[in-house]
Amino acid sequence: MSRSIPVLALVACLTAASAHAQQPAAEPAAPAEEPAEPASGDAAPGPAGSPETPQAPAEQPPPPAPSTAPRAEPAPPPVRDFPVPHNTPPPKPDFDAPRFPDRNSPGRHSVETGFHLGVPVFLTADSDVDPGFAMGGRIGFVAGFVVPEFGIAWQGNSVDGEDTLDAMMLSFGARLRMNNSSSVTPFISGAFDMNFWHFTGSDELVCRNYCEVREDYGFSPGVSGVAGLALSLSPRVSFDVGLRVAATFAAGILDEAELWLTPQVGLGFYYR
Repeated sequence: MSRSIPVLALVACLTAASAHAQQPAAEPAAPAEEPAEPASGDAAPGPAGSPETPQAPAEQPPPPAPSTAPRAEPAPPPVRDFPVPHNTPPPKPDFDAPRFPDRNSPGRHSVETGFHLGVPVFLTADSDVDPGFAMGGRIGFVAGFVVPEFGIAWQGNSVDGEDTLDAMMLSFGARLRMNNSSSVTPFISGAFDMNFWHFTGSDELVCRNYCEVREDYGFSPGVSGVAGLALSLSPRVSFDVGLRVAATFAAGILDEAELWLTPQVGLGFYYR
């Protein structure tokens, strides 16, 4: 039994050697190829000698959620450069404001003129001198609130219903205006008068180449003053109301001084 075991082993070795001798020679091995670069997204090869294991593709990020913030309003179109009317209420009237612009402001006017009508009433005449009629005019040059002025006037009164006492008058004086913001302007004035009196029956017979009767006017100096109100009718026209007080000295045909009052009305005109 012990001898049979080595014999069986020997037979097996011989059989294996004969089978190896009958096989053809092996072909030389082909050169090893460089491993191809894995494509994007493919699984990377495992360690050498180990089979490649596929990897799961990378997860794509989820799409962004829609924004809930309010969208910005688009810019308004450019506005054209022209005035846009506004529905603003009209200004309230100021009933305390002057009706006309202040005529008395210095420098607003440079010249003013006027004329007046009046009724002279004598206070000191010995004889019966009736109320008469007077008219005149003036021109003044504005110098601030003072108006130097020149005037000319004529007046006549009936004496005892038969004769007439009349006079031509030239005056040089000034008017002072009381400035205010209303349409009523008080004023006062004073003047030196040159009076030329004439009385019915005091005519003079003058003979040169021929003889003629001339009315004789006697000169007597005097003074006068006016106080009144100028009521504005417009910025350039006023209605004047006043009282004139005048006196003349004894001279010429007058034997004594005379005093009289003249209520008067008139219009004033204002120029630049």
